[in-house]
Amino acid sequence: MTASLYVNKNYIKSDVNEQKKKLHYWTHKSPGLHPPFYEKLEAPRDIKDAQIKMTCHEHSVKDFDLQIETAKFELKVYENAEENPTTIEKIEKLEDKILKLYIGKRFNQNARHAYWYFIESENMKNDKV
Repeated sequence: MTASLYVNKNYIKSDVNEQKKKLHYWTHKSPGLHPPFYEKLEAPRDIKDAQIKMTCHEHSVKDFDLQIETAKFELKVYENAEENPTTIEKIEKLEDKILKLYIGKRFNQNARHAYWYFIESENMKNDKV
């Protein structure tokens, strides 16, 4: 009985969190981004919130660039090393890591664009008033 109560509490808590997220929805969506992309991002409450979120994603893109650069350097080291099963395995892992880093970078770059578009749309709306 306690286990089902625990599950129900988590379900209720989860449901409340989902309802809170829906209070803020995307009022401006960039035509360059697919609508399902926005489901992964928290909608900004206002321009200031969007600016903060956009800056966080800019920082993430820079961090991804550093990680990619580091992984590529490490990859060169292994590519120039003597070929053996361990080296080949490390090269394959690094190539996989680089691919994942590019995917993460792309997500953060697109998120940055989403927040930028929101900010610009809000500014245009406010300029008309």
